[in-house]
Amino acid sequence: FQDEPQMTPEESREIHDFEGPYQIHTLANGDEIVFVRNHYGAYSYDSQNLLRLVNGKISEHNTELSKWNILKDRLI
Repeated sequence: FQDEPQMTPEESREIHDFEGPYQIHTLANGDEIVFVRNHYGAYSYDSQNLLRLVNGKISEHNTELSKWNILKDRLI
C-alpha cells in the first residue's frame, strides 16, 4: 500500500465531513462520486448537473454572506 497516494488532512476532512454539505465516496474501481445533502443522486466530477448545483449553492451563500457583511459594517 506504499504506492498509494497519501491523502492530505484537508482532503480527509472534506471526504469524511458527515456534517458538511456534500460527501465524496471512492468506489472499488477508484472512481469518486459526490453526494450532495438534500439532493437525490450521485454525481461524477464531470457532471454538468453537479456543476450547476455547486454554482447555485455558491451564489446563494455569496448573497447571504454579503447581507451579513452589510450588517457587520453597520456594527463597526
